[in-house]
Amino acid sequence: MEYYNELIGKIQGYLKELQCLILMIGSAGCGKTTLAMSLVKMVSSPKTTRVCLDSIITMESGYNYDYELRDFYRELEIDTSRKSLEHGHSLIVDDTNISRDIRKLFIELGNEYSGVQTVGIYFNLSSESCIERRVNDPLLALREKYSKKADWSSIIKKQTYLTEEPGLDEGFDVLFEVNKDNEIKVYKKK
Repeated sequence: MEYYNELIGKIQGYLKELQCLILMIGSAGCGKTTLAMSLVKMVSSPKTTRVCLDSIITMESGYNYDYELRDFYRELEIDTSRKSLEHGHSLIVDDTNISRDIRKLFIELGNEYSGVQTVGIYFNLSSESCIERRVNDPLLALREKYSKKADWSSIIKKQTYLTEEPGLDEGFDVLFEVNKDNEIKVYKKK
């Protein structure tokens, strides 16, 4: 995770100057939440909000995801995001956001507010490295104490397979990509 400090440095510049909507993109275990939490802590602006679908599910259903409530969870995520942007906060959407359809919901939401910079952070990492990070997560034992044990290997492999690579054509102003070699690529709208 040696790329974190470099990535945080690059993103901090955007957060200091502009209201941003930042979409974390990648499978479970890739480091989205770790980076999102670091950004919230390190950014000098008190007006940065993190919305996390996992936290919403935990809040509403204890650690157990209820498939029948999936639309309700998403609605809470979108409503919280809208309120954050309405109040002039930058927003970090800490979710997998692996499909263009899900990203479109948030990009369109950001477009409703003038001056919001839409930033994507895409973790283009191997499923093996994500599985390793997830199963070695010290909080996993705590989660599994209160919820059903998940087959993280299968989940992450499926998420990796289903991931639609993000692009500027979706409406991002800036897209950061962390690749398998821990290199950071930056793509900007012209």
